[in-house]
Amino acid sequence: MKTLFFAVLAGLLAFTAFITATQPKVDLKGRTPIFWSTDLNPLRTEQVGLFNRLHPKILLDVDPNNGNREKVIVQSQAGVGPDVFDFWGEANFDAFIQSGTALDLTDALKARGIDFEKEVWPLALAWTVKKGRVFAIPANVGTDAVWFHKDLFDKQGIPYPKDDWTLADFIETAKKMTIRDEKGRVTQYGALIEVDRFYNEWLASFGGDLWSEDGTECLIDSPESIACLQAGYDFLYTYKVSPTPADESSIAASGGWGGTAGSMAYFRRKVGAMSPGGRWWLAQLRDDIKLKGYQLGAVTPPVAKYAKFSSGGTRAVMVNAFSPNREEAIEFAIYLMEEPYNTLLNDQADALSGVKSAAYTERYIKNPLDPGADFHLAFRKTLEMGVQLRSTPFLPRSEFELYLNRQIDLVKLNMKKPADALRDAKRDIMEALHRNVSRDAELQAEYDRRIATRRSS
Repeated sequence: MKTLFFAVLAGLLAFTAFITATQPKVDLKGRTPIFWSTDLNPLRTEQVGLFNRLHPKILLDVDPNNGNREKVIVQSQAGVGPDVFDFWGEANFDAFIQSGTALDLTDALKARGIDFEKEVWPLALAWTVKKGRVFAIPANVGTDAVWFHKDLFDKQGIPYPKDDWTLADFIETAKKMTIRDEKGRVTQYGALIEVDRFYNEWLASFGGDLWSEDGTECLIDSPESIACLQAGYDFLYTYKVSPTPADESSIAASGGWGGTAGSMAYFRRKVGAMSPGGRWWLAQLRDDIKLKGYQLGAVTPPVAKYAKFSSGGTRAVMVNAFSPNREEAIEFAIYLMEEPYNTLLNDQADALSGVKSAAYTERYIKNPLDPGADFHLAFRKTLEMGVQLRSTPFLPRSEFELYLNRQIDLVKLNMKKPADALRDAKRDIMEALHRNVSRDAELQAEYDRRIATRRSS
């Protein structure tokens, strides 16, 4: 077996050497090349081009093939990983830090006079700062506002939604904007609600949270949490103003929605009059405005009880601590905090800039790429409402979401009541938490300490 292993390894090394040797040589003209592992969004081309124009001694290029977390960690530690890389989510944030892959950027930012926690949106801090140290830079930040088709409202003679509306207003407006034919079949839905997204986005507005402050108790069976999931369910099955999974299947089969699914695809086809959605939707909606004459508006999400919105997050960028070009990679991280990049990103509508001040300009409100449009302000106002739901150090977020989403899917399919689903999800989550804690003596000790503190207070 060892002989076979080394033979295969030698073959792979020889193949790699051959490929490398036969690649066309790029004339760097004295520039240091660095690679950014990111997605294939066409907006990256202009973002990269701007960086290269501003940094004539560095040549940035995109590597779209290194998005997997484990792959980035292994390749980075082997010295062949990307110089900078995107990530999304709390679980990835922690994994890159714990593996030593993420470079601590705190001192580099301070040396440039950047007060990071003051300059970026609060919503971005949970995925960029750990114990007072900065390990990532927000490439963009965003939450969902509510998009609507102005012409569909005009056709029905219904006033446009306004920023100060309530959840009750949203429901009544969705009822009025749901159109049925003579056989009672829906031809236009008032709102495009996805139950799982609704729960995650409106939970804070209902006054709910995922975990207790100390992270020892899952709170998804609270009255506020149940009320939130019930409200999402009601859009589909009580008020019938949003498509159920069965509705989606039948309409797609009849050719009504085409081959793609999801709220943005349906909204673009005017299947629904309103839909929660991100500012980044403009990457495609601009084509609809230009080619189809769409008239779009956007407002802040309606308030259930509190003016809080728990949607959204950050696409953040880390510098590879093992990169041989760390100084050049740090220059790219600093670029993400500077005015040229943040203005470009806001113009592109690639969500919102991570730096708050860039969204408080006349240019942001009156975007030169959207003449006459009035929908940009809603996304800034929604981001001002944005809050981060609590997490726990005692259970990986991915495992928490596995048990929660499994139950929410049953609600979405009308196979389980919201209250029963959330109680069962909590049971499964707490059982998983105790299993996880029992495998780690330090984790168990910290959990026991927090439980004792709670009981004594």
